[in-house]
Amino acid sequence: MEQNIQQQSPGMNCQGANDVRPEGAARPTLSFKEALDSCFGKYATFSGRSRRSEYWWFWLFGAILAMIPTAIIVITSLFNGKNFPEDYTYVGAVIIGLCVVVLLLIGLFLMIPSLAVTTRRLHDTGRSGWWLVFYYASYFVARVVESMIVDKLAVRGACNCQTGGFLDGIINAFHVNPVGCSVVAVFTLLYLGLGITIFIFTLLDSHKGENKYGCSPKYQ
Repeated sequence: MEQNIQQQSPGMNCQGANDVRPEGAARPTLSFKEALDSCFGKYATFSGRSRRSEYWWFWLFGAILAMIPTAIIVITSLFNGKNFPEDYTYVGAVIIGLCVVVLLLIGLFLMIPSLAVTTRRLHDTGRSGWWLVFYYASYFVARVVESMIVDKLAVRGACNCQTGGFLDGIINAFHVNPVGCSVVAVFTLLYLGLGITIFIFTLLDSHKGENKYGCSPKYQ
């Protein structure tokens, strides 16, 4: 009997016994509700894989949530002055303040599942979640160094584009603090490049078959 027992490869367990799809055939695209149920069900799960429909439906949901208070802010601003809160009516200032608070709460609520689903989407294409870590780390370094040198640049008028134009402002800034500005420039270009790269990765199809992050949510 033992001689007739064949060991299964890891990928053979990915497709359930009740799954009648031909091997390698894609599963149906997730609906909006299915994608949200999956993302919130795996609220802080950074392991595993997520297909494109799950990822983009979730980001659409976040965009819609953010657009509502943003639209209210824009409409309220049209009926008030340019300077907030000096030129605003009491009601207008309260509306703007509440909308800003709502935006902050939305950001906090969606931050962890957004990072989680992006990590799983990278996993689904065979990439590591470290891409996301390097992206945010480069952004953090650029902003920290920028905050350290911005006062000095402002005192010298190096960033005052109104007096010498945008290009002159950049040249003057490098004269004031060449090392700091170089660090900001390098890490800004780095996080922009990483952001574009990650965006392209999220557009790619699911890696067929099992990879080191698990079974394909689309093909298995």
